[in-house]
Amino acid sequence: MEAYVKTNFRYDVNASVEDLALAIKGGIVNEYFCNKVFINLVKLAQIKYEAVATISRFKKKFDPEFESETFLDNILVYFPTLDKYVVPNDYRQRLGNPGYVFCGNYGLFIREVKIGDVSTASSSVKLIKEQKYGSSYENMDIEVSFSGDLTKVRSHTVRSLNGDNAIGIRPVYFYLEDDKRKEVADELLKMSIDGANVLNSK
Repeated sequence: MEAYVKTNFRYDVNASVEDLALAIKGGIVNEYFCNKVFINLVKLAQIKYEAVATISRFKKKFDPEFESETFLDNILVYFPTLDKYVVPNDYRQRLGNPGYVFCGNYGLFIREVKIGDVSTASSSVKLIKEQKYGSSYENMDIEVSFSGDLTKVRSHTVRSLNGDNAIGIRPVYFYLEDDKRKEVADELLKMSIDGANVLNSK
């Protein structure tokens, strides 16, 4: 569902969208309708979720002791059975951790409660847990050899990225054509070294 929304809908923070049907028909969503489309798909699939209203910890600390609407800047979707999040309007993120901007801050966790035919909401302020150590990394395993006259360097490089370190690459890479994908892999291996040539990449 996340891949579908983030592949088939163009997110535009300034999009003038008046109702859900128009958003779906036009394939353009603003923040409100991006969240609405995704949450409605989750509800339709009958998956347990909680909407989490929070704010980037770089903008403001969410104070759990002080009630204020100024903390409710972003919507995350939390899946309690998986203990994972989706950030519907961040096309760089995928199911898992909500990213370092939200981790360590508090959020207002809201879940829908049904009593007969009546729907209401129950909410509580909880900490958005920090990432586990080692969940985000960029590792480079490099074997280097030199030419006899020391004018050339040859290396075998394995570069691994995960979590927040892969945020700019992961969502794009898997949707690229093969030739563009190779181009991205080559650039990652060159590591901005002038004149570097990649003989073989995978």
